Amino acid sequence: NLTGGKDGGLHITDVTNASRTMLMNIKTLKWDNTLCKFFGIPMEVLPDIRSSSEIYGYITEGCLQGIPISGVVHSNHGLLTTVAYRMGKDAAPVYALEGSVAICGVIMKWLRDNLKIIDNVTDTHKIAEETSRAGKVYFVPAFAGLYAPYWRKDARSCLCGITEETSRGHIVKAALEAVCFQTRDVLQAMNSDCGIPLTKLLVDGGMTSNNYLMQLLADLCGTQVVRPLMTETTALGAAMAAGNAEGIGVWNLNYSHSTPCDTFYPSISENGGIASTLT
Repeated sequence: NLTGGKDGGLHITDVTNASRTMLMNIKTLKWDNTLCKFFGIPMEVLPDIRSSSEIYGYITEGCLQGIPISGVVHSNHGLLTTVAYRMGKDAAPVYALEGSVAICGVIMKWLRDNLKIIDNVTDTHKIAEETSRAGKVYFVPAFAGLYAPYWRKDARSCLCGITEETSRGHIVKAALEAVCFQTRDVLQAMNSDCGIPLTKLLVDGGMTSNNYLMQLLADLCGTQVVRPLMTETTALGAAMAAGNAEGIGVWNLNYSHSTPCDTFYPSISENGGIASTLT
């Protein structure tokens, strides 16, 4: 629509969004004829596939008329090996191994909006720290089934271990632990698939502001958790892709463009205690 819509607008996507559909051949970076036939999708209705960083067209109307559209990336990709990005027409594609977890931030909203046991998501840090580990409440957040590495669309959420001694703090803590356990499951599956040991875990997004969650993640995953100064890394990547297409040389994989702010180290002596209590 930005480039004219039905009146001559461009029908374009990039390799990351095309990869998301599972219809693109990740080697040729083109729509796969066999897959399209299997799913009954005419290839002529699909958009042209471009790199993640090039000038695709120009905005045709409004106050931004004439501004180039020069960066397209998707933050969540497919089920298997996926194209992470391709920074330019002549650039080689960079691949990634992805594991999707359906429910993370939504858990906190559910506690606030549905159960009404917290007023603000930011309260969970203090509530969790003030709650003992003795509750042994477990939460499986499968509101829409379980994603990686289980792929069980029939799974449903459950809260286990509730007694008359259970407080809202135990439920909040169980919800935060569920986020960490889901992350650990994905990391273990990735390590099993590729055999590359994890040396540190880079995190981003709103939930990274929770220090309790970050420390628990480091403890349960047994690795350093690095929180950047700029936690909206997805937006930063999109801006860099657009800038790269305009000749702004900010994209260099030899350097980190996400400045570390805090590093949480696993508490080895405490980790065993945590694991024995939670698992």
